[in-house]
Amino acid sequence: MNHDKPALLAALRVKLSKKKIDHLAEMAAAGYAAGDVFELCFHDEQQVAFRAAWILENIFIRYPDRFSAVTDAFLSRFHEQQNASARRHFAKILSLLSRPASVSAHALHFDGEAGQRLVSTVFDWLIDETVAVAVKAHCLQILANLASRQLWIAEELRQTIAYLQDRESIAFFGKARQVLRQLGKNAATA
Repeated sequence: MNHDKPALLAALRVKLSKKKIDHLAEMAAAGYAAGDVFELCFHDEQQVAFRAAWILENIFIRYPDRFSAVTDAFLSRFHEQQNASARRHFAKILSLLSRPASVSAHALHFDGEAGQRLVSTVFDWLIDETVAVAVKAHCLQILANLASRQLWIAEELRQTIAYLQDRESIAFFGKARQVLRQLGKNAATA
């Protein structure tokens, strides 16, 4: 595969297996094309954007040094992701990126206007009835991760979980219980 955006776009227009996604992530990381992959996450063709987001997630997990080239853009444009399928991968990346060890390693700051927009977007996705449960589970984890950095998030998250009590599936509440326990532990150590 050539390491250019048109070749990557052509590859993303066909159905891909997990093995092919892994290969494309490897090629994109080797070719320093994380920026191209990131831009394609916002492509007008739904499947292209979804597959690009899947590759971006694989780059984050397998080649974090290559992902660092797009970290700032990822955080600043997170709220722009409208593709329901791509949101799952974006939310997973942010759930991993917002872990305390990752925040320190990447010297990330989730405060300020950009941080507030990001937190607001995650809360919006969490309460949106059209958002998939898998995305919401990642949103719960993101907010739990950030709650130790911004204390107001913990209380707002508890209230949001209570609000969603009669609206969400059992699968959602498995993750919600785990997050509530995490919030309880964070409060006990604070």
